[in-house]
Amino acid sequence: MYIETCSGEQRGILEFSGLGINVLSPESAYVLGDWKVELPDTVKQGKFTLIWMKMDEGWRIVHDHSS
Repeated sequence: MYIETCSGEQRGILEFSGLGINVLSPESAYVLGDWKVELPDTVKQGKFTLIWMKMDEGWRIVHDHSS
């Protein structure tokens, strides 16, 4: 999603840290972490939550929240 919506100088450098994976069941898990984007004139950062589910095609993100 990030690469699809941001391009050129708007993209900046995206980094993730503080990742924690929490398995809820053999078919579901959630991931918590921090994100940071370094742009030419500013730095933006926040937290994110991803909910993953195991489907026939493999593990897929079914919900993404960033703040």
